[in-house]
Amino acid sequence: MNVKSLLIITLWAVVIVFGVLQIGSSRLIPFDPDLRFSQEISDLDFDLAFVGKLAPFIGREKAHIIHFEQGDCMCEWIAKSHKNKIDALGKMQAMPSITIDLNVHTQFKDMIPATPAVAVIFNGQLRYLGPYSAGLGCLNNKGPVNDVLAYTNRSVFANPIIVSDSEGCYCHSQPN
Repeated sequence: MNVKSLLIITLWAVVIVFGVLQIGSSRLIPFDPDLRFSQEISDLDFDLAFVGKLAPFIGREKAHIIHFEQGDCMCEWIAKSHKNKIDALGKMQAMPSITIDLNVHTQFKDMIPATPAVAVIFNGQLRYLGPYSAGLGCLNNKGPVNDVLAYTNRSVFANPIIVSDSEGCYCHSQPN
């Protein structure tokens, strides 16, 4: 390979990396900028009400992973590999997963400020609710939900982990 070809390839790689970083940094936004989620979760019975709203979707099974999407969000596409990893972790614990489209099931738009978001329910209790991960482009395939799934089946679990203060690649939902 001659010097000119090597220079062109290097320049091309720099432009691609710069473009990806620009796209990622332009999507670095707060998960809950209007503090809607923060206000909702301040209610002591929020987790019970949330699980109650999910009851028609999860049936009698007591363990579930619930993904929340809007369908037209680039960030959901970016988080697809993380979603698959979460589903694989859930399968190891016999936890099925479902996806709820906020545009179809609008009753969740008041509770979910942005997508992609995920909830983990175990033994009828909310264990985790929030984004998959945080940071530039949300390209991290590890977030607090992964940690929760690692110990979800333990019987001792004081309170759910609800993440509202996070910045990353999110698309905001419009409340009803």
